[in-house]
Amino acid sequence: MKKLKSSRGETLVETLCALLLITMTSSLFLTLTLSSARISSQARADDKAYRRSLSVAEAQSRVLSSGNIVIRGRSYPVTYYGSGDGANRLVSYGTAGGRP
Repeated sequence: MKKLKSSRGETLVETLCALLLITMTSSLFLTLTLSSARISSQARADDKAYRRSLSVAEAQSRVLSSGNIVIRGRSYPVTYYGSGDGANRLVSYGTAGGRP
């Protein structure tokens, strides 16, 4: 019997290598996409929590004390507002006579 020697077309090994390369690239892209979505979701949740805490801190009405803040050698009179105790204590400040 005579062997068929054809140089046209793809061999099985070449096809499997191409398929392996496509699979690895796709899985890498999927992993990167999922990681990006997870990081974005966590950042969104952290930003929401920060803004909520900031809103609560800025809405304080109980005066704790008055004092001065020094920035670059210049003193600014401020009033400290706050609520809560211990670890749950929120404090904000505003210029003297103003709101936080």
